[in-house]
Amino acid sequence: MEINGVLENVQDFSDIEGKVIGGVNVTLTSASGPKGVLNLQEMIASFSIGGQELWIDHICPRK
Repeated sequence: MEINGVLENVQDFSDIEGKVIGGVNVTLTSASGPKGVLNLQEMIASFSIGGQELWIDHICPRK
């Protein structure tokens, strides 16, 4: 995942729970099993995400 020009390469999203990446607070809400909600709070100028076994259902930007 890259946020505001800062790259964080992880095996699992739980590895970035509670971190600040590129000035953005990262929290994770686990729904069940491999599913969950990744919350990013603060101003985001650039964002990219990817992975071999990553599926994204929704991206919901909020002001």
